[in-house]
Amino acid sequence: MNPAAEPSLAAGAAGLLLAVAGAMAIALSACVFGDAVRRRLGLAASGAARWGLAVALGLGILAQGLFVLGLAGGLRRGPILALLLAGHLLCRGVWRRSIEGWRRGGRPARRTGLAVAAGASIAAPCIVLALYPTTAFDATVYHLPYVQAFLDAGRLVFVPELRFPVFPQVAELLWLLGFVLGGEASAQLLQLLPLAASTALIAAWGERLISPAAGRAAAALWLGTPLVAWLGSSAYVELELALFVAAAFYCWQRGMEAATGRRRRWRWLALCGVFAGLAAGSKYLGLVFCALFAVLALAAWRRRREARPLLLVAVAAGVTLAPWYLRIAWYTGNPVFPFAESIFGSSGDYSLRHARLLAAPAAGTAAWLRHLAGELALLLRLPYAALFERHLFGYQPPLSPWYLVLIPLGIPFALRHRRARRLLLIALAYALLWLAWPRQPRFLLPVLPLVNLALAAGAGGALDAVCRRRPASGRRLHALALLLLVAPGWLYAAAQVARRGPLPLTPPARHAYLAAQVPGYDLIRRLNEEHGTHYAVYALYGARLRYYAAGRFYGDWMGPHRFALVEAVLADGRALAARLRGFGACYFLARRNVPLPADDAFRRLFRHIQEDEEYILYATTDPACTQLFLRPVIPDRRAPEGEGVAGLFGG
Repeated sequence: MNPAAEPSLAAGAAGLLLAVAGAMAIALSACVFGDAVRRRLGLAASGAARWGLAVALGLGILAQGLFVLGLAGGLRRGPILALLLAGHLLCRGVWRRSIEGWRRGGRPARRTGLAVAAGASIAAPCIVLALYPTTAFDATVYHLPYVQAFLDAGRLVFVPELRFPVFPQVAELLWLLGFVLGGEASAQLLQLLPLAASTALIAAWGERLISPAAGRAAAALWLGTPLVAWLGSSAYVELELALFVAAAFYCWQRGMEAATGRRRRWRWLALCGVFAGLAAGSKYLGLVFCALFAVLALAAWRRRREARPLLLVAVAAGVTLAPWYLRIAWYTGNPVFPFAESIFGSSGDYSLRHARLLAAPAAGTAAWLRHLAGELALLLRLPYAALFERHLFGYQPPLSPWYLVLIPLGIPFALRHRRARRLLLIALAYALLWLAWPRQPRFLLPVLPLVNLALAAGAGGALDAVCRRRPASGRRLHALALLLLVAPGWLYAAAQVARRGPLPLTPPARHAYLAAQVPGYDLIRRLNEEHGTHYAVYALYGARLRYYAAGRFYGDWMGPHRFALVEAVLADGRALAARLRGFGACYFLARRNVPLPADDAFRRLFRHIQEDEEYILYATTDPACTQLFLRPVIPDRRAPEGEGVAGLFGG
């Protein structure tokens, strides 16, 4: 090894250890805060349910606390650390009981240690995946740029350069906490927390709803889904959404149980509403589950002649989601911006009609019926299409291959089970709504546990019968079944680690990794190195590069700098230069396959800087631009051979 590289390698390893420590500190804080609140409410839970509830409730508390801090302009390291310290001081009773329990040792402590070791072994590939530099599309287009903007401003801000300048942002504030404590890798590692907690809650919910075997099988099928494993290492909000939805269903189940006392039942239902509100605070799709639990509470009211469940769920959900949606409405006048324009009015520059991301509705009744039939056919063959027709879904990770076997074999048995039928009915209703949205299997993630539990209802009963008749054989068979169900997710994550190669621990290795994964990265890196934050670039069809730019970055499908405004002047070099000057951009990054002006004005007003396999970088010759920079641009320096970007743009 080059001796000069050893300090850099050591610094990289220390950075990864810091990221792991930061994620563990957040996980510990969430567990402590959530368990303290659960105890304060007097709600009994043990094992997986206790841990899953503590994490879900703790993450919600952290997000709401950071929201208040963000409104007050306190999104800085000092106030955030003070908030965490104050929380731990308030929850010192949980620490005292936990330390006493570990000192006593015994079976509970050993079980906890074994569970942690088993979980770490199963999650090992996901842990490694989370340590790679982030390249996921939505994460780099707007999820992590939100975090950057909040940290730069020290408060919650409206980010006009993004395609969605404001959104429900529970997950983004949790990632911000990861950035503060351990950097980007810590934020990605944090995704393992909702992954593990949702798995625990699915198992606990299934145990109470159907049987212990069904709960474990449903949790294993969830954990073994490649899409879920991938999201466990990527800055996407769907795992937070799925966690809060699973927690809401578990609390609803506890609240509806006859053995639960009246006061505790009301508290469980209020907590169900809180989790539904947190789901809506993570993603607009969470509003569907707020409406669902309101319908379930209304049905319970009609059945039991008791209005309090409906009021508790509605009020708790409304109070929890209100801050996030009031903030959106404050900025835009539309609480579900940029959707529902027919109700709240046009979203202006951010209107979805600018996006060209949604398919146009079919014209005519016959065409609409054909379109509907095609969408229903896609839904029916979704498990197959998600595996073998991934181009339909942007080549995102697939669902578990076990669905190809379990759905045709398990649905007939599930339909015989009353509770399983209800789960399938809810999942089907949600899936029909999914047909109206962009084709993304990850949008189905919140109801995947319901499908898993329904499929496990029949198989779980059979396994329970085997365990009762032949305990030893039944336990071995059950363990083998769980391993087989988990295997696809583990193998997918391990294959991704093998494909990506060694972890890039040094800055040169990180740059090389990102250059190989993200077309255009080398060009943005050059601007960063030469100008720091003192530049502005317009990227035509390059929104994915936003996260890597230290300077001002413009260009997206929606917003005041949308692509359509530049497309309209692509035939005229002078008009293109004027449009970029109006945006304040002195650099222009364009896809190689985009037809640029061929006139003398373009050759005079734009200077070629650098290119890679996908993009070309130009500098404008506008004299006003030179005042923005610290150093002059080195003209026409080409990338050395071998540093080109492999792969295609994954828009």
